[in-house]
Order: sequence, then structure tokens, then C-alpha cells
Amino acid sequence: MPLTESERKLRGSVAGLTGWANTADRKTRAAHAARGHYEKFYAATDPELPEDLRARMADSAYRAHMKRMAFKSAKARRLRKEEQERRAQARREGRQAETLDGGAA
Repeated sequence: MPLTESERKLRGSVAGLTGWANTADRKTRAAHAARGHYEKFYAATDPELPEDLRARMADSAYRAHMKRMAFKSAKARRLRKEEQERRAQARREGRQAETLDGGAA
């Protein structure tokens, strides 16, 4: 039977945390991942351009990508918070309505 989305997320989280738990040199592991990301953006630049220009372009593309991810994360956190606030308000209004009508439903 296939895993649910929630189960896949939990499995991925466990795998990631286990990997970091077994990593003594965290800085090198993180640098390796960042370098791989950077190389993807460098490869997307025009190979006929001078190396220093390609490096600057790749750096800008990498930074823009990271900013886009930060923006999406902030937006998702805001939306989650707003939804939690809406639900809390609905619960408060429901309790208040029960109090006003004496609990008769």
C-alpha cells in the first residue's frame, strides 16, 4: 500500500535528521550541498562568456533562487498563521453562541 503524504514527509524528516545525526563535519556537508546547487546555476550560464562574468551571473541566479524560496516559506507561514487565527476565532464565536443560547442546539 502506498504511503500517505504525511507518512512520506515523516519518513523524509527521519532520514534527514538521521543523516545529520551521523555527520561530524557539518560545515563540509553543507558546503558540498551548496556547491552542487551553485554548479547547477553556473552550468546554466553561457559557456562563451568570460569566467568571472559567468561566476557573477551564477551567484546572482543562486541568490535569487534562495530569496524565492525564503519568500515562499514566509508566505506559507503567514497563511498557516492566518488559518489558525480564523479557526480560533470560529471556535470563540461558537462558544459564545452556545453561551448566549444556553447551550441548546
